[in-house]
Amino acid sequence: MHDVGKIFVPPEILNKPGSLTVDERTIMNRHPVDGAWFLSAVRPDLHRDVLDAALYHHEDFDGRGYPCGLTAQRIPLVARIIAVADAIDALLSPRVYRPAWVPGRVRHYLADRSGTRLDPLVVSVAIDRFDTLLTLRQGRGKRRAKLILLAERET
Repeated sequence: MHDVGKIFVPPEILNKPGSLTVDERTIMNRHPVDGAWFLSAVRPDLHRDVLDAALYHHEDFDGRGYPCGLTAQRIPLVARIIAVADAIDALLSPRVYRPAWVPGRVRHYLADRSGTRLDPLVVSVAIDRFDTLLTLRQGRGKRRAKLILLAERET
């Protein structure tokens, strides 16, 4: 639900194979605000974490993100977690402008963006549990992945 605001972005921008123009980037960068507005309008009873995830998932840990330029712990934890999960999923998925990345390259990206774009603590947990995250993402071994996560919680 974090990207629900993309329903307001024209398909020709969402699916553009090349770089976005400044105007197109402005439209694309509105999707967090549009998404939080939409969610709050259709479901005013939604938990605040859901709205925070939609609104702040493109805030960068160093303050260079959008829409508000928040930094570090000023970014709600749920949004910092979604930012890492979103990066993993986006990079492992093929796009019209690039092929999917291999897992090793994604791990390197996470480590390289730790402390700038992404929360170092969340990145650390994601890298430590990267294989489990891949298993969960692939939808295979769901029972095994749940057991791994439960066992890790116990230790």
